[in-house]
Amino acid sequence: MVTEAEEVASILREARRRADAEGSAHIKGAHLDADQLDRLAHATLAFLRTRPALPSTTPGWTQIAASQLGVLPWWSELLGLDTHEDRGRFRPFRTLMFDRLEELGHVSKPPGTGESLHLAPEKETFGHRMLVERVDALVRRVEVLGVDAPDLNGILLAPEPLGALREVVMAKSSGPTFVELNRLGRLDLTLEADLLTWPPGLPSEVLEQARGRLAFFGEGDS
Repeated sequence: MVTEAEEVASILREARRRADAEGSAHIKGAHLDADQLDRLAHATLAFLRTRPALPSTTPGWTQIAASQLGVLPWWSELLGLDTHEDRGRFRPFRTLMFDRLEELGHVSKPPGTGESLHLAPEKETFGHRMLVERVDALVRRVEVLGVDAPDLNGILLAPEPLGALREVVMAKSSGPTFVELNRLGRLDLTLEADLLTWPPGLPSEVLEQARGRLAFFGEGDS
């Protein structure tokens, strides 16, 4: 069985390989696909939860001093990065990971360098409690219409609900719940329509796909 450390190392090696292939001096988000970026972001979040922290000014949150984050040393150890130049290639990518976690509501990153990273309480972030509550409420609403919503229930049962939600929305074809609601003339009850009412935090590409699918079927933004 592959450990989380081995998976992280494999993802980072793949990003470096793609960067090398295109002659890029730095590792970028474009060097990984969306699923790899999400897996790396969540592994990075798990690592951050092991770091020394103090109470944050936000109730329930904690803060990690910039000097204690340790993400780049962690990656360097996994990959055996021995030189300052090798480690420097990953610095912009580390910033990308923090930006991604902030987008998902797991962290808050004050502007500027050298500032503490604020960490949301586990299981109390956008990607968990709120997502599950929203999807569960939507399932109950569509079941009243006699729609089974197997793909939405799959999101609720998934170990990582955000990844499952991404798969449903980013799929090339509309899911069974969307198809049935479209047949009933109730695109307003689709997951795609509901996502457009959620607070900030969803990946931009998911929102773009949701808007595009609704527009294609005639239910664009008002």
